[in-house]
Amino acid sequence: MSELILSSTSVDNYLSCEYRWYLEYVEKTPGDQGVPAAVGLAVHAAVESYYRLRLAGADHAQILVHQMTGLVDELETTFMLNISGAPDDPGDPIDKARQQARRVLVSYLEDVGAKTNPRYAEQAVTVEINGIPYSMHIDLVDDEPTVWDLKVKRQKARDPSVYSFQINGGAIGFRFLTGEVEKDVGIMQMIRLKRDRPYPVPIRNGGPVTNAALSIFASTLQGVAEGIDRGDFRPTGLEKGICKWCRVRGSCDYYLADIIRENQNAPTTSS
Repeated sequence: MSELILSSTSVDNYLSCEYRWYLEYVEKTPGDQGVPAAVGLAVHAAVESYYRLRLAGADHAQILVHQMTGLVDELETTFMLNISGAPDDPGDPIDKARQQARRVLVSYLEDVGAKTNPRYAEQAVTVEINGIPYSMHIDLVDDEPTVWDLKVKRQKARDPSVYSFQINGGAIGFRFLTGEVEKDVGIMQMIRLKRDRPYPVPIRNGGPVTNAALSIFASTLQGVAEGIDRGDFRPTGLEKGICKWCRVRGSCDYYLADIIRENQNAPTTSS
């Protein structure tokens, strides 16, 4: 436990499937990065550089005129590094996804960046909650101050509560960093589309995170840490149907055994 540092991603992974967490964080199993992750990482990298330029004194118009080529180059490079070796997905072809990533970046800068006064960008924070280290990167804090995390998605979240843990963690990180209470916390979803212009969908908490929400966050974090400490690594993803989205399913004995069982039980036809 003394070496355990949790994050929003690792907590989400454990809650989605305990054995997935074991494969990724204990066995260090290399998984398939996939197109959506490569797009998200590429847009994040370019947006971070954009805000760092803003924080260094450049205004939005200056960046579009003088640094836009560099931002697109960074996006392209990051995308190709993260997509290397990944199989092409007929439903999300690599070349089209790369084009969509560029369009997402342009739409973000026009619809969000131009209207934002940044205070912090990509700020690393590690806090200790009930003796459990928790690490995060705050994507953006504006001058309200609202704490934002950027997501690139193919469709907007049907249930915004899926981001509750991350929203609450963002508030904790901001308060630890500044000693202040945030005005709001939110997720900025950029929806990438096949042909149409990408667009932002902000999800706001609606004000400062409450003490009750912070208590739920701490309880969830502690439950995950205790489960890991006990060695609870069941294949809970099978019950929840998340295997088809799991990046390490190709190394999961439980998933592969389930596929074999399905094939054996499949009805046969005779000519």
